[in-house]
Amino acid sequence: MSANPPWSQLQEETHAPLRGFLRSIKKQKDLTFEAILVYGSAARGEFLPGYSNINVLIVLEHITQPVLQQWSGIHKQWAREKIVAPLFLTHKDLQQSSDV
Repeated sequence: MSANPPWSQLQEETHAPLRGFLRSIKKQKDLTFEAILVYGSAARGEFLPGYSNINVLIVLEHITQPVLQQWSGIHKQWAREKIVAPLFLTHKDLQQSSDV
């Protein structure tokens, strides 16, 4: 993950929730990810405060039940901030989906 995410490409209303979300992830022990991507209206510049959700895709090396349970706790904390349950994929999933 980049030390300085390209926040300038996202609407300002999404900055605080995303920064908080990333901080909460970094505090978790043994919870690693390879990438976090924002997609949907927030990524397109069409985010409407009070209406739109923030959609995130999280790339993990392996997806297991214990890992998903850890993410579940984080998601419950951030659902109030309109960050919806993340979509989880592995690199293999991404490669296979790009072959279509």
